[in-house]
Amino acid sequence: MQFLAVFLVTLLFLLLLIAALVFGRTPTYRPSRESVLALLKGVSEGSTDQQAWAVFLGSPIFHDEALEKIRRNCYEFDEGLTDLPVKPGLHGRLYDAAGRAYIQEQADELIDIIKHTPISRDF
Repeated sequence: MQFLAVFLVTLLFLLLLIAALVFGRTPTYRPSRESVLALLKGVSEGSTDQQAWAVFLGSPIFHDEALEKIRRNCYEFDEGLTDLPVKPGLHGRLYDAAGRAYIQEQADELIDIIKHTPISRDF
């Protein structure tokens, strides 16, 4: 009797696991242009935390080439591959004034991209 109970519970668990694997989706990082703009402005203002910035820098953006270009520019800056030196900021900010100015340039470029994006609607 115990064998039958253990067998049924195990079978139910395995069926649920198989259903989750078959019908589940792979988690993806698909930020919108507006959310990336808020993240870049947060770096300039000091409100973006280190974890959100690390996820943005470390996750490739496949669905939008413009966002990927901006992410790569920020990544190259963060890794010290640009002419600007990377220095930490004070009072919880990620970068010093020169670094925040560079990130603000990237935010201004993204604002320009957003302004020139054609509007489309699905009916």
